[in-house]
Order: sequence, then C-alpha cells, then structure tokens
Amino acid sequence: MVIMNRLAAVNRQRTEQRRQLALDLARRVTDAAARQGIGIDLIGSLTHGDFGLHSDVDLFVHGDTDPSRRVQVERLVATAFRGAEIPYDIVYASDLTAARTQEFLGG
Repeated sequence: MVIMNRLAAVNRQRTEQRRQLALDLARRVTDAAARQGIGIDLIGSLTHGDFGLHSDVDLFVHGDTDPSRRVQVERLVATAFRGAEIPYDIVYASDLTAARTQEFLGG
C-alpha cells in the first residue's frame, strides 16, 4: 500500500508540473499572439481542470485566418512548444460553424 501511495504522489506531482508548464507555454502563445493582433484562447482540459499526464493543449484561434495568418500562428505555437514534449491542437474559428464555435467556447 505504501508503494501505491508513493506512486500516486509521484503521478500527482508530475501531472501538476506538466500542467503548470502547459499553462506557461499557452500564456506565452496567447501573449505573443495578442501582440501580433491575433486572438487565441485556451480551451479544453487545461481550462476545465482535468488536464492529465497525457493531455494536450487546445488553442482556439479567433477570426478569419488566411493561409499566411495560419502559418504565422503555426510558427508561433511551434516555437513556444518546441522541446516541451506537450502536444497541442490548434482550432481555427474560420473552419467552424457558429454553433460549433460556441461549443468550443463553452457557450
């Protein structure tokens, strides 16, 4: 039982460290994007409080995104997450219906 408790404690610690790193990286992305006039919000498990050891970071890009804007977003995110070993997904509002956008944004 002691070994299981230690293992659980180690898993909780690793999960919390990974969650904090993911939040820091996401903040870097959203701040850098805002400076470039791009609206990006964090969505998914990281915002819902159920981010785990194997979760990814979900980013929602607002507005119209032409190909050059998509490249700009992809570079921004890839640069921030490089070497972190945390996967991410980018969801573009311009690819979604209004109803689906509301689902992603929790409205």
